[in-house]
Amino acid sequence: MVKVRFFGMIRMKIKESSLEIEADSVSELLKKLPMMFAEIAPADLKNCIIYVNGTDIVKLKLYGTALKEGDEVQVFSPVAGG
Repeated sequence: MVKVRFFGMIRMKIKESSLEIEADSVSELLKKLPMMFAEIAPADLKNCIIYVNGTDIVKLKLYGTALKEGDEVQVFSPVAGG
């Protein structure tokens, strides 16, 4: 199982701060989440900043980043303001 923690607007939409889920990659995880939560669309997740074990997936293998038992994924909604 992978622990997923949510931050920002996505956390407010789904009313969950964290959950555990089976997923072998970030891509698989992002496909499963909209099936679990009708409040979020796949496009919402593609705009999020995602970290695996404290490292931005941009520095890893993006959506192809492998996940294993005990990993922690953090999903941050993008921030805008002015």
